[in-house]
Amino acid sequence: MKVVEEYVRGDGSSIDLEIKYDISSGLLRKWIRMYNANRELVFQMLSSAKC
Repeated sequence: MKVVEEYVRGDGSSIDLEIKYDISSGLLRKWIRMYNANRELVFQMLSSAKC
């Protein structure tokens, strides 16, 4: 998701990105939570594969 990647890179604040993409703050927060949950899941899978 482009907007979440921009947020994670620090290319804009959540407010800036909400305005730029015309989305609600709740929707952006949901997407960020989903992105972070997926990133943690991938990290856990990679960590367990190394064992």
